[in-house]
Amino acid sequence: MRSMEAVYAVAVIYGLAFGAYYSVDWALGCDVLPNRQDAGKDMGVWHIAMVLPQSLAPFLSGLLLTLGGSKAPSSAGVTHYALSGYLMLFCVAAGLLALSALLLRNVRGVR
Repeated sequence: MRSMEAVYAVAVIYGLAFGAYYSVDWALGCDVLPNRQDAGKDMGVWHIAMVLPQSLAPFLSGLLLTLGGSKAPSSAGVTHYALSGYLMLFCVAAGLLALSALLLRNVRGVR
């Protein structure tokens, strides 16, 4: 199933899921702030915790892809990452997503 239609289908599913997650994430974050007087500081710390992994992910993803190996150069002389690297990358991402879902269970209550 290697086609642009598959890429578009996955992009639509991902976009819908991420949009739903992101809106609920912000709402939950606002509802569980410990102190309204420190809301700005707390939201800033929370936002850094959200953005910092996105800043590190490209570097770490490149490392995982490199560890997965590369295929021989194509006729155009371009070397591509092996499928095993992408498999490893998506498995790590899925594991981290599952871990984050488990950690959300620790949120006791909202206002």
